[in-house]
Amino acid sequence: MGVIAVVGECSEIARYIAEIPIVSLEGIDDFKVAVLENEFDVVFVTDKCKGGGIEVVRFMREMGHLSPVIAVMDSRDIGIAREYLRASVFEILLSPLSPEVVKDSVKRAYDHLRAMEFKRRELLRCCVKIKELEREKEMLDLEFALLKKKLVKRDECIKKMLEGYCSGIVLVDDDGQVVDVDPHFLRISTMEKEDVIGKYLNDIFSSTTEINLDEILKREKVEADLRGIPVEIEICMAEDSIILVVNPLHP
Repeated sequence: MGVIAVVGECSEIARYIAEIPIVSLEGIDDFKVAVLENEFDVVFVTDKCKGGGIEVVRFMREMGHLSPVIAVMDSRDIGIAREYLRASVFEILLSPLSPEVVKDSVKRAYDHLRAMEFKRRELLRCCVKIKELEREKEMLDLEFALLKKKLVKRDECIKKMLEGYCSGIVLVDDDGQVVDVDPHFLRISTMEKEDVIGKYLNDIFSSTTEINLDEILKREKVEADLRGIPVEIEICMAEDSIILVVNPLHP
């Protein structure tokens, strides 16, 4: 347990809960100074508080302090009690005080503090979880955007393959080695299938720069020479199979 503030004269409180450090203050002005130097767990205010106990409660709420404020009333004025309740006082105790009443009230106040701390930690855990979910969503959004781009690119290439009879198709592995070709490619290149399978792209195409799979993947489209025929090599799909579309360039 920490420190309890008693604002206004009330000697019974210090006597009944001697095991807890208590700071005694005369009124609201003293309390405003003390609260800057101390973190009070519980605050008692009495009718003898200079400046009014209700003002202490209002000040605590305006400053965002969550410490329970317990009002001790000598009078039985219903109007003052209502003002305390409107100001969000934690409890109202009526004088004269007994040890049991004070100790029970302090226990309830600390139980309330523990419950508030538990909720604060739960809220913090929820905030951390929300941040994690937001990061996961960002990653999923990015993956979705990339997948969408690939699908659009694939659809465009499939459309070209369907519409452009003159296009040739080359299937390569991850190392850029030719796995298969279609008849249109053989027609364009005037090569036999057995002369193409197992070859690397640089063995088939020639250019001012080396033709390799990494370059095509990076640029998505390159120009080259295929046995004297200028062609454009465009990557179509790059998931399980890497498919290249070879289009003759007509002058």
